[in-house]
Amino acid sequence: MALGDENPVYANMALKSSSGEPICDSGLRMDDVALMALDASEIQLPVFAVVSLGNELTAEQLYLDIMSTINDDDSLKIIAKAHLDANVVKACCKLLCRYAILRQHLSVMRVRLPATYRQSIFCAWLSTVIYQKMNKAGPEIGSLFIAGMCHDIGMLHINPEIPTAKRKLTAQEWLEVKTHTQVGSNILSLVKGLPRDVSAAVADHHELPDGTGYPKGKIARDISSWGQLIQLLDSVYAVYRLSLIHI
Repeated sequence: MALGDENPVYANMALKSSSGEPICDSGLRMDDVALMALDASEIQLPVFAVVSLGNELTAEQLYLDIMSTINDDDSLKIIAKAHLDANVVKACCKLLCRYAILRQHLSVMRVRLPATYRQSIFCAWLSTVIYQKMNKAGPEIGSLFIAGMCHDIGMLHINPEIPTAKRKLTAQEWLEVKTHTQVGSNILSLVKGLPRDVSAAVADHHELPDGTGYPKGKIARDISSWGQLIQLLDSVYAVYRLSLIHI
């Protein structure tokens, strides 16, 4: 509802309210009234399954966003110049954008949670660099890229005021934030053809080797390797952002 005119929302099927009142016919653009009625209804399917977006993120735009993020910072440009393989990143962007659910979520994240989107870009492209340096090749790199880009899509399914709050979160709000790992993992598990390693990485990306992470308090041997890598890159990004603030 908050995307604005640049991302119109269309009904994928004839939608009705919980009381049977029509909300919108299949294929039609949904206005604010229809979107509010859909939000208040108790449909059996998740919202992202019954609507589609206009002007969704494309592979070309995702690649441009990655390069823009890199080129906005001298340190990232140095890393990219030495280690980034543009053809690999372009292939990863094309792979991700084959999946409609992922395109839709990242399209919303790009508009509503731009800071989270930039952090996802950092984790995704740097994970491809690391895997290439480990002499990994093939579809694994594309799957890891998707895990990096989508590890925080669960944040789109919590109270929208929480991720952008400029204050200390309450205990209840913090508990809601912690649900984003499992919510994101559940969404990715619905994507046909996506390796299970991707959803496992998203579920594990806030677990810590000493057992103090969440949501399950796993210890090192039980945490997926991709989950550990994304957790590490998230931490690197946090330090990187702090360094920019203090410069």
